[in-house]
Amino acid sequence: MFGFHVHEKAILIPLSLLQLIQTRNITLSKLAFLMSLNAGISLFPLLPEPTETLIKYLLCCVFHVVYYAVLVELWKHKNNKFSFKWFEAVMILGLIAVALFYSIGHPLIFKNRLPFVPLMLHSVASASINVYVLGHLFKQLFVETF
Repeated sequence: MFGFHVHEKAILIPLSLLQLIQTRNITLSKLAFLMSLNAGISLFPLLPEPTETLIKYLLCCVFHVVYYAVLVELWKHKNNKFSFKWFEAVMILGLIAVALFYSIGHPLIFKNRLPFVPLMLHSVASASINVYVLGHLFKQLFVETF
């Protein structure tokens, strides 16, 4: 789990299954959004060239802004407010900060030294979001259904 940056494609199966059931309740929608953002940003180290940086950030940002807008509209029609808890927002901001550190901060601060640091940060950030999502899914499966 903590070596998530090596196996980015492994997240696609649980993410695709979560996408199929995300409209059942608002919690599943939040978890699917978190998992999608996590998967998208976790792919950034596979595109390390500076010429690819703007494209990968732009695509991920546009996709997730549209995705968020669709979820807000969907849950507004169902009389629910789609918003994140403060610690979910902190996780999202932390993931974005790690991605920015990988592309901008690390090359400026460390130059060519310690190339493993951004990958370690990606792994820890991704693993923490995965544990959070998995915990909520187990809670919904075992606690709220019985």
